[in-house]
Amino acid sequence: MKHEPRTWSLAEMPDLAGRTAVVTGPTSGLGTATARELARAGARVVLAGRSPEKLQATASDITAAVPGADLERLVVDLASLASVRTAAGAAARLGPIDLLVNNAGVMATRARRTEDGLDLQMATNHFGHFLLTGLLWPQLVAEGGGRVVSVSSFMHTRARSAPSTTRARHRAATPAGASTRRRSSPTCSSPTSCSAAPRPRALR
Repeated sequence: MKHEPRTWSLAEMPDLAGRTAVVTGPTSGLGTATARELARAGARVVLAGRSPEKLQATASDITAAVPGADLERLVVDLASLASVRTAAGAAARLGPIDLLVNNAGVMATRARRTEDGLDLQMATNHFGHFLLTGLLWPQLVAEGGGRVVSVSSFMHTRARSAPSTTRARHRAATPAGASTRRRSSPTCSSPTSCSAAPRPRALR
C-alpha cells in the first residue's frame, strides 16, 4: 500500500511553554529551522552540537528571529562515544526532557574510522544517537510523555541490496582517506541490525 505523506504546517504546532527539547545538529539546515520553530512555540531548546562557536552563532541567529528565546547549549561530538557520554552527564542538569530530535548527520564521507573503530558515517548518524537516546532515556520518561524523533533521508531507497559481509570487509580494508566507488548509507533501528556495521565495543 502506497503511503501518502500528510500535509502539515507550523500553524499546527501547539504551545510548548514549559517543555524542554534537545536538538542535535542545530547549526545548519533542518536542525536550525527545527530549533528556531520549537523556540518560537515557547519550548526551552537545547542546541546540541560539536562546535561551541557554531552553537553560539546559531543561538544568536535564533534569538534575533525569536526575541526572548529560551536557549541552552550542549557540546557533543556524536562520532565519539566518550563525548556522547560526557554530554549525557552534562545534560542531567536539564531535568526532564520532553523531546529529543536526533537530527545531526554526515553524508558521503570518505572512508574513515572513528576513535572507537566505527565507520564515521554510521557512528555519527546512528551509533552516537542510539547511545545518546539510551543515556537520556531516564529524563525522557521522567514525566511519562517524552518523545524521540530520529531524522533520516531517503537515500536508503537507492540501495540495490542490503549491506553484505563482503562489502563490509572490503570497506574495512580500504586505507583511511581513500575514496570508494560505491557507498552504502543504511538506516538501522539498532546498532546490531545492519550486517555491515561492526559491533561497537563500547555498546556491548
